[in-house]
Amino acid sequence: MQRTHFRKCLFWLLLGALCALGWFFFRPAPAPEGAARVNDDAAISSPDTIARPRSAQRSAPRGGPRLAATPDRPTPSDRIHPLMERVLNDHPELSQYHWLTRKVLPTADQRRMLEEMLSDPEMIQTAKMDLLASSETVYTREEEAKRMLQVEFLTDAMAWSENPELETVFETIEDVLLAENISADASEELAQSLAGDKMDLYTQVMHSAPERAKTIAEHASGKPVEPLLSYSSNWYTREMLAMRADEHP
Repeated sequence: MQRTHFRKCLFWLLLGALCALGWFFFRPAPAPEGAARVNDDAAISSPDTIARPRSAQRSAPRGGPRLAATPDRPTPSDRIHPLMERVLNDHPELSQYHWLTRKVLPTADQRRMLEEMLSDPEMIQTAKMDLLASSETVYTREEEAKRMLQVEFLTDAMAWSENPELETVFETIEDVLLAENISADASEELAQSLAGDKMDLYTQVMHSAPERAKTIAEHASGKPVEPLLSYSSNWYTREMLAMRADEHP
């Protein structure tokens, strides 16, 4: 009788362990950073309520191969958030960039290929046009996700100090920041989203090229974007001071 009871206990223990292992290996993957921005940003006219940018620090560009537009071009993984997957499927160049930057151990050839993308004038111009969002009249999460990827692309292009198109990248970023592309007719969600793009870009410039950020701030004087850049600068400064305080208590 005791042996039967022991076998039953052992059976349920083994079943529980198998269930736990199954959950660990087959649980849904978390959405990648930037898959969907939380919509608590504020319009450019109210900078004090704008949400924090996605990142106050960025590393140097990551490596990965630039693949030709062939049938074997990598497609988004099934572990990517469905929203981001739709965006990547609709925009092959962004899909390519997204895949390349997630190579953990890139080869020298792979790094060279990524650098070709980061210095491609056409891709830089496309990023500018997407971020200006001149064709957007209503807010959609798909368009926002695309713009967030373009912010990352310009950030990586700017962070690569040997980029032969570095000046073009800075000019492109400044054009986006100073552009009066948030229409009075835009919905509140769209205005918030576009303001978030500007905040993200400006804090990245402050991190990678502080002198260039000062120049942009001077050029923004008297323009509608000035309060937003001022708020972004204050936020970034506070965050950096807090981080240093944590590192050196």
